[in-house]
Amino acid sequence: PFSYRAGQFCTFKVTVDGTDLYRSYSMSSAPETDTELMTTVKRVTGGKVSNWIIDNVVEGDQLTMTRAAGTFVLGTASVPLLAFAGGSGVTPILSLAKSALASTDRTVRLLCADRDRGSAIFDAVLDDLVQRYPGRISVQRHLDDEHGLLDAASVEKFVGADGNADCYLCGPEGFMTVVRAAPPDTAHVLV
Repeated sequence: PFSYRAGQFCTFKVTVDGTDLYRSYSMSSAPETDTELMTTVKRVTGGKVSNWIIDNVVEGDQLTMTRAAGTFVLGTASVPLLAFAGGSGVTPILSLAKSALASTDRTVRLLCADRDRGSAIFDAVLDDLVQRYPGRISVQRHLDDEHGLLDAASVEKFVGADGNADCYLCGPEGFMTVVRAAPPDTAHVLV
């Protein structure tokens, strides 16, 4: 048994070339909906741990990891949940969305920004959630190669009348800066 809350992360220890290295990865699973713990590892150019895990770990291997940690978890609000995900930042956002849909009656709206269609992850999982929870979850994909970088006007349009929603934000720094600066003031988002 592994106790965790949606949105949290765990830290893995791997030994590469005789050196112990530690990296944290967010859960993409949610305890309310998934029987197995899932994390998502994105290959990073020059990344010692991410590349080692992707290239070497196979089913049956054992890895050392910490208990779940982090405060990027669902609040107790009953207002709609708005989430802004840039790239692999969708990982904890997916976890939060699954949890909110399974344990509350809140609506969930996701804005997922990616460089291009090929770099978008969890399309099938998100499509499945839309099918399983009709009218409760919507997903808007923003692809930079088709629409340019996400801007404040696009964020404002996405927020619409939900200016007082429970907001969550995860992604690259430039993406998060744009979302935080967009009117209405989304600076209250949990990052």
